[in-house]
Amino acid sequence: MHTRYSKIFLSFTLVLLALTLDAFCLPKTFHAATDGVRKVSVQQGKPPVVLPSLVLSHREIDLGNISMGQEKEGTFSIKNVGSESLSWTILTPETWFPLDKTELPGISKKNEEAVSLRISVLKRDSDVSGTFETAHLPVQMTLQNRSDRLTCVKDLPVGYHRNAIKIRTAAGMQRTVFIKFNLVLKTEEDIAISIDPPRLDFGTVRIGEQATRRIRLTNKSQEKIKWQVKLAGMNGMATDSGRHRYISFLNEDVAGKGAYATAPHLDKNLQLSGSWGEYQGFPRINGKCILKMDFWGSALGLYVKKIGGSGQFSVYIDNNPVKSYEFNGWPGEDEFYEISAADDFLEANHVLTLVLNGNGMAIEGVRVKRQDVLEGKRDWISIFPASGFTLKETDYINIVLNPTQTNPGVYANLIHVTSNNGNVEVPLSYEIVEDPPVQNIDIYRYRKGGYYLYISPLPSEEWRVTSKGFVKQGLAFRLFQPGSVGTVPFYRWYNPRIINQFYSYDLKKGNALVGYVYEGVVGHIATSRLKDTRELYRWFNPKTRRHFFTLDPKGEGMNKKGYVFEGIAGYVK
Repeated sequence: MHTRYSKIFLSFTLVLLALTLDAFCLPKTFHAATDGVRKVSVQQGKPPVVLPSLVLSHREIDLGNISMGQEKEGTFSIKNVGSESLSWTILTPETWFPLDKTELPGISKKNEEAVSLRISVLKRDSDVSGTFETAHLPVQMTLQNRSDRLTCVKDLPVGYHRNAIKIRTAAGMQRTVFIKFNLVLKTEEDIAISIDPPRLDFGTVRIGEQATRRIRLTNKSQEKIKWQVKLAGMNGMATDSGRHRYISFLNEDVAGKGAYATAPHLDKNLQLSGSWGEYQGFPRINGKCILKMDFWGSALGLYVKKIGGSGQFSVYIDNNPVKSYEFNGWPGEDEFYEISAADDFLEANHVLTLVLNGNGMAIEGVRVKRQDVLEGKRDWISIFPASGFTLKETDYINIVLNPTQTNPGVYANLIHVTSNNGNVEVPLSYEIVEDPPVQNIDIYRYRKGGYYLYISPLPSEEWRVTSKGFVKQGLAFRLFQPGSVGTVPFYRWYNPRIINQFYSYDLKKGNALVGYVYEGVVGHIATSRLKDTRELYRWFNPKTRRHFFTLDPKGEGMNKKGYVFEGIAGYVK
């Protein structure tokens, strides 16, 4: 019994002694005391490893026009955002023939590796064989990183080209940069003839209805020029122009007046707000302004022209930011040129939004890529005069479109203007419809408390007000379609501070309002009584400074809410 307790006592003593010695033997780092509080200092570990990943500086490089004997250069960079180095390889573009090696190797650590690109159109001993439509040119592409170089060649037809350059890693990661250029037989500087406008938009044309456009041909040289105009064959539609719908923003009715208003045929799809000026009938940026356009397609180019000044703009597709540009110091003073606004998205209905600020840039229109564009029949189009001579005078060429026995859809053609001193290609674009347009434009009233707004049933318009809590009350009035006899454009302005709209056919009256933003034409209205029309009355609340529009001569009782009768805004359906 005594021996048993002795063993227990001995074990307890050994444990206590071990704990006591352990306390004295702990490293200083364990109980470095601060203010009497014992803390454990933790040794910092290594930073986490970020996996390698490639980032390209450009999605697409547009080198513009290139002719025989010319070369254009561009540069893009490859950046590794990971912690460790990453090896990559640039492959020879598909269908191109490599001259020496098939791949361009490279390695990116934490820096950006620059890759230079050069497209050269080689000269031939003899003249280029074939016609303007079928001529092929020998093209050489050179890619270089540091001292390594990859060179490949290919014979390409005259026209637009877009080639994919793929960059791959050993781990299977792949990135792609697109190279875009237009092969021409002669540069614009070499061509003696000038065509204005360089593109034609016939808008919407009904089956059996005739539409006419005119182009101006000018001789830039001192020599006499013999020219001929003809419609391109099927080979012409193989170029990049064949799968695009060109939409011009030109409004000839406002040309030279200083203030832009949307052309009647664009009322349904194009909405402008803010301060817009006018340049040769096209919209010109004049401060802060917004452009919105509904369209169908998968890519979109913007035709712009810098006319002095500076600024910037951002591109949104379906309210998602896509690109931003600054136009201070842009080239292209003499003519409109194309910049990429958005590319490579799902072909469907989209909303383009341009948020702009500055001055000195005009917008000609857009070029929308879509797969459903068809080639118009040759017998639909007539050209006169089809040939001629010119020295110093300007010749006018009429293009007449008369679609018959066809299906509705979007169509395109190419006009070739050939001469003894250069050739020019003029794309035509138009949409053919079967049924006449709807005779009325419905305007609905939306309400939120004491606020009233009046909009068309366009989805983008409805979303604009319903997202702010406004509820549809019903049909307010009906406007006329553009071009209706006896009607004029009906303009809209908006004051975001007091949430109020002002409608009038008097452009100067609306522009004189303080705090209001011009939003464009919503339809047409009669200025005097026509058959089956009635008055649209405008009421005004001097306290809230808001307007109320109604067909009721008694104002729907709004006089009890502080509104007073202001007058007749016009005559509607």
